[in-house]
Amino acid sequence: MKNVAILTSGGDSQGMNAYISKLVGLLVKNKINVYGIKRGFQGLLDEDFIKLNLKNVENISFLGGSVLKTARCTEFYEDKGVEKGFNILKNHKIDCLVVLGGNGSFKGALNLIDKGMNVICIPGTIDNDLFYSDISLGFDTAVNNAVDTIEKIKQTMLSNNRGIIVEVMGRNCGNIALNTALSVNANALIINEDKKSIKNAENYVKNAILNGVESPLIVLQENIMDGQKLADKFQKKFKKQFKFEHIGYIQRGGEPTVKDKIFANLLAIQTMNSILKGEFNIAIGMQKESIFNIPLKEALTKESNFNKNLYELYLSNL
Repeated sequence: MKNVAILTSGGDSQGMNAYISKLVGLLVKNKINVYGIKRGFQGLLDEDFIKLNLKNVENISFLGGSVLKTARCTEFYEDKGVEKGFNILKNHKIDCLVVLGGNGSFKGALNLIDKGMNVICIPGTIDNDLFYSDISLGFDTAVNNAVDTIEKIKQTMLSNNRGIIVEVMGRNCGNIALNTALSVNANALIINEDKKSIKNAENYVKNAILNGVESPLIVLQENIMDGQKLADKFQKKFKKQFKFEHIGYIQRGGEPTVKDKIFANLLAIQTMNSILKGEFNIAIGMQKESIFNIPLKEALTKESNFNKNLYELYLSNL
C-alpha cells in the first residue's frame, strides 16, 4: 500500500475534518502517501487532487464542514462517469479510496468497487440514515445545534405566550427530530416513522394548553408537510399565535461536539487498521459503542435504525 486518497461527498457533516486530520497523521506515520480529492466525485472526475501532509491538516479538527469541500455529481450516476473516475484513480496510482458521505456517496463507492477499486466508506451525514451504524459522523453536533437554537427561540416565545413549530433536518429519517424533541421537552413531534404523528400532534398540543402550557412547542421533521400552514391552522384552532421556524443549515455548521470528535478519531484508527490488514470494500461504523467493519453491499441493505423504544418513551410522557 503506497497511495491513499480521501474525498468527502454529498452533504457535509461536522467531524469530517477531525477524521481527515487523524487519518492523514496515521497514514504519514505509516509512510503511506495521502491525497485529498476536492469536491467529492465531481473533483475526482476533474482530477482535482492535492497532496496532504501533517502541516495542512494540523489545525482543522475543530472546524465544521469539509476542508476538501464536497459536491453532488450526477455524472457519477452513470457507468461512463464511474469508468472515468476509476481510470483516473488508477492513473494516479491510488491503491485505496476513502469516501466520507451518506447513502448516495456509498452507492457511488460501490460502483467503483465493481470496477475493481479498493474502497473504505465512512458514515458522514447529520441525518443518521445509514442504518448499519448506530450513529453517523455529525449527527450528535447537528442535534446539539438544533437544541441550542430551539431553546433560544423558545425563550422569546415564552415572553409572548406564542406557540412555535420548528422544522429540523433529517431528510426522510426522524432521528434528529426525535432526539431534539426529547432534549427540548417538545409538546408534540411529527416524524416520518409515525404516519399518525401529524394527526396526533393536534391532540398533544390541545392537552398541553389545557394543562397550562402557554407556549406549546412542536418539532417537525423536514419533507413531511408545510410548517407555516400547520402554524396557521393551530393559530385558528387554539386562538393563540403560532410561529413557524425552519432552522435549516445552522444544524450542519460549527465545531463538532466532543462525541463527534472522538467518533471521528475512532473511525480513522479503524480505517488505518483496515488498510494495514488489507480489509477493503467495507463500511466502518459503530454499534453499541464498538467500532466495526461491514461489507459495503451489506451496509446498504440495512433497514431503519430509528429507536422505537425511545420514541415510545417520549410519547408516554406527553
